[in-house]
Amino acid sequence: FGLDVPLVRVMPNICAQVLCSASAVCPNKACTPEQVELVRAMFRSVGEVYDVPEAQFSAAELSLTADAAQQRLLHPELESMMLLRSSDAHYLHLMPEEHQTVELPEKTAKALLDVLRGCGAGKFQVL
Repeated sequence: FGLDVPLVRVMPNICAQVLCSASAVCPNKACTPEQVELVRAMFRSVGEVYDVPEAQFSAAELSLTADAAQQRLLHPELESMMLLRSSDAHYLHLMPEEHQTVELPEKTAKALLDVLRGCGAGKFQVL
């Protein structure tokens, strides 16, 4: 979308199914305060809502079929981000061949988050 189109990115988690979600909300600059509040209200109906500024994103996910170079041309903000592919495929037949790996110093969520944020001892590699 162009910069003039109001867009709010929202990432709820699975707990929304039991009304205990924690949803991250990230509006673009084209959104009015009223539009953003409407989105917040919708997601507050299934749990907590947290504002996350776009500047705090260090990674983005593309579908398996998306062209990373084309997406970076269309969305320059992706240039500085680590791009992941199909990390949440829900069916075995949709899981891609191994395109990227993450080496972690220990098998913990903190170690993974540190690598994705670019401050961990592990290594992210695109094959």
